[in-house]
Amino acid sequence: MSELADQLPLRTVAPVAATSGAAEPSTHGQRRLSQADCLQQLPTAVIGRLVYTAAGKPATWLTRFKLEKGSILFRSSQAEVLLAAARGYVAVFEVNAVDNQQRRRWAVTVVGHLLLAPITEVTGGMPPVEGSAPQTIRLVIAAARGNSEAV
Repeated sequence: MSELADQLPLRTVAPVAATSGAAEPSTHGQRRLSQADCLQQLPTAVIGRLVYTAAGKPATWLTRFKLEKGSILFRSSQAEVLLAAARGYVAVFEVNAVDNQQRRRWAVTVVGHLLLAPITEVTGGMPPVEGSAPQTIRLVIAAARGNSEAV
């Protein structure tokens, strides 16, 4: 059975480079974050949500992560997450948080494609994961969008 994701040109997505650019003003006290702002906000959070395709349906998984070289790295031993990475599926990663010191909340959404990371590519600082034989997975960032607003 052919899935829509199998028909998409997934491997042609190039990694995103950090760009400078001012954040755009938005309405109702919200501020759109530039791509560079989004990439700066990501490492300040601990947990993110991976949204991917499992058995032809959307699935969501909470995970710890690390931002490295234009990609988001995380670890999993879940078969459906590993399969999505092995097939190079397009995925979304969402992170949001409240900054109590600045009295602002922010949200960042990243789009990219999943890859199984080679063992030689894995660096220190990866969070621990439950389960047997966890594999490091890389979400290569193609685009990042976000916003922030006062709380």
